[in-house]
Amino acid sequence: MAALFLQASGPAPVTESWERYAESGRWPTWAPQVVGVRVDSGDTRIHPGMTGEVRSFLPPAAGFVVTAVDELARTWSWRVTLGPLHLALDHGVDPCLDGGTSTWLRLRGPLPVLLAYAPLARVALRRLVRVDQAWRT
Repeated sequence: MAALFLQASGPAPVTESWERYAESGRWPTWAPQVVGVRVDSGDTRIHPGMTGEVRSFLPPAAGFVVTAVDELARTWSWRVTLGPLHLALDHGVDPCLDGGTSTWLRLRGPLPVLLAYAPLARVALRRLVRVDQAWRT
């Protein structure tokens, strides 16, 4: 299993960037690879044990389980499964000294999958921390 670390900073307030993560229904507004999210419970706010599916532009949907959430530290982790492929993703949102946000992502999984996913993940992280009316909900 390989690991990859990605990071992006931008002017969005840290609370806004965290809410974009914390509400699964908002994922498609900033993650271009996500076109829809279905959760198995009625609660769309991330919480440990939350399960569901993430739909991308190509089928099939990937199953997921949220493994950890720390609202105060603004971190969360989940496992994503697509057939025989398994990825572990850890996310965090930190305030920057200039009032903006720094966000990071640690991915663990098969190296070819990580390398293929990295460009989309970089775009998503940049969109997560930017201020743009198109991404507000």
